[in-house]
Amino acid sequence: MDYQELYVNFKTRIEQLLYENELSMRKLSLSIGKNDDYIKKVLSGAITPPLPVLVDICNHFGITVIDLLSRENNYPVEMQRLNTLMKDLPKEKLEALIILLSDSAP
Repeated sequence: MDYQELYVNFKTRIEQLLYENELSMRKLSLSIGKNDDYIKKVLSGAITPPLPVLVDICNHFGITVIDLLSRENNYPVEMQRLNTLMKDLPKEKLEALIILLSDSAP
């Protein structure tokens, strides 16, 4: 994956998360301790956020940096919630959940 593809994935994911959470670029910028137009500059390509800022953005939405940069998962917030819920399930319940999900798959 080259830088341009990574940037497009990142930009698309941030826009998706902003939309789904009814959050403005300004509010996200301020919530991570940046100037009110920081996210706007990032999404326009004017600046590249350093890793600590990426982590702050991820923490705001409750996702991982991998979720932020990857296109493989369309719903990273929901998947993180599901992972948290499943983390402490006993094996029998996990197996039952796998069967349930397998039966409902298209």
